[in-house]
Amino acid sequence: MFESENGDFDIQKTHLNNKGEIVISSGETNLGIIGKTDVKAKIFEKNTLTCDMFGNVYYRSFPYKMVTHARVFNLKAKFNINDKIGLYLVGIFSFIKFKFSYSSMASWKKIKNEVINLPTDSKGNLAFDFMESCIAELEAERVRELEAYLRATGLSNYTLTKKEKEILNTLDSSYGGGGRRDNPSSSLEALDSIIWKEFRIGDLFEIFTGRDVIIGRTELGNIPLVSHQNTDNGVVKYIKKLNDRHIFDYRYTISLADRGVFYASTQFENFHIGTRVKALVFKDKNKISKEIRLFFC
Repeated sequence: MFESENGDFDIQKTHLNNKGEIVISSGETNLGIIGKTDVKAKIFEKNTLTCDMFGNVYYRSFPYKMVTHARVFNLKAKFNINDKIGLYLVGIFSFIKFKFSYSSMASWKKIKNEVINLPTDSKGNLAFDFMESCIAELEAERVRELEAYLRATGLSNYTLTKKEKEILNTLDSSYGGGGRRDNPSSSLEALDSIIWKEFRIGDLFEIFTGRDVIIGRTELGNIPLVSHQNTDNGVVKYIKKLNDRHIFDYRYTISLADRGVFYASTQFENFHIGTRVKALVFKDKNKISKEIRLFFC
């Protein structure tokens, strides 16, 4: 049903200059989009899919380039697809990400013989109209839910006040430049009291590195084992306490997958960490709330 190709140039961070085509890498953040570049590299057609080493499959409605170091490849259908059919196929491929990880990476060679179920008509042809109507109905349902929520909260057809417009303009102009932000625990008028500064991570946290845990040899229990994955909040299994391993107090700790996915999470109960995971424990434990941990994540 598909053909596959890889990128032909090792696009690095230094090549990203906000010019040219969008660049695709591995990972879920921003759907794998890391920026734009005009560096000479193969350009892939729009209306195709990409699959990365973790099995994340996304539809691309635009021409793009792909890095070569992150093991991401494209999937070009042997039939015409549009936005709605592309999104339908992404849903069909959602099982892929549960079969692969950093230790067992997805590749075209590994997935090309996977079997998928697709709707067909009475003649056995692909039912493209059904795919499109399915996605259209899902989109309409989400819009109805959003409109209902906005009406219930009094935000339907909301008009910004002059003060709110000034605040949004301030946020927009300072984005990414170390500018000022609103403090969510204070009133909007306190915006000017917030100044963003740089801090060294090692000054804020004690950093612990996980050790190998052979998952198949652990007994089921009630302690989360956080591994290097970006699903289920990083928890790969619930196990019995490992007496030779540190158990981390969730109230003061952020876990960080340090290979491949670079995924930060906070837990809601004390936990163990496995290999390729760091535990970042706040040195200052005063007033560390769930919201503060989520803010850092």
